[in-house]
Amino acid sequence: MPVHIDAEGYRHSPGQIREHGVNFGRNPDDILPTMYINVNIGQDTASGEAALNGYTTRYYQLPQATMSNYQNYYGGTEKGLVEHLREFVEAGCRHHPAHRHVHRLRRHAARDR
Repeated sequence: MPVHIDAEGYRHSPGQIREHGVNFGRNPDDILPTMYINVNIGQDTASGEAALNGYTTRYYQLPQATMSNYQNYYGGTEKGLVEHLREFVEAGCRHHPAHRHVHRLRRHAARDR
């Protein structure tokens, strides 16, 4: 499960993971394309990012700007999260901690077509 990757890199990741799974005797259809992302939803982007920075500073003793070099993060509004995750879903991601937002993403994406 990727923890630090952009959408373009993710586009190639599921195929590689499925290939490795087959090499270890796994059924590729049993492998769920997943990514790990830390999310903080705020009233606006500034409050979401500030709360996320507070979390990383308390938990890792490092600011979010530094931790973003090692893990995926999003701080902002719910609508912004949908937009942020859109590229990953289009690249094949089917599961992530913000999974409850996927139905909104699909509705939002369908509206834009």
